Amino acid sequence: MKEIIDLPANLENEFISIKYLSEKNYIEEVWKDFGEDAKIKFVKNKLTEMIKSTKASAYLSDLKGFKSASPETQRWVRDIWFPEAYNAGLRTIAFLVTEDIFANFSVKTTISDDYSKKITLQKFIAYDEAKIWLKEVI
Repeated sequence: MKEIIDLPANLENEFISIKYLSEKNYIEEVWKDFGEDAKIKFVKNKLTEMIKSTKASAYLSDLKGFKSASPETQRWVRDIWFPEAYNAGLRTIAFLVTEDIFANFSVKTTISDDYSKKITLQKFIAYDEAKIWLKEVI
């Protein structure tokens, strides 16, 4: 397994690619494979480090290669990660999702009502639409 960890700018391995796009001032996360609980937590913790280091307030999360997370991990993302990411400076997220009902449900259940009011969130199916939206809102 080839792994690149060049924080604060890049993290890449067989299941994820995260890059800070300095010219656009946001972080782009692309899931390449199914995310096990430990992998999801690892990625989200590294993402929080990147948000702090780069001072990026937005990220684009491409979940098209992601299926779902366990209920435990969904709660962890909702109750632990979102508050940490918010405190690190995250304010805007563009989600790229498939039309898969399970993947969409997984995304929906990981966002608490409290943070969905504090963080601007939008779901997209088309990558270009997500990029245009991010450019307009950040």
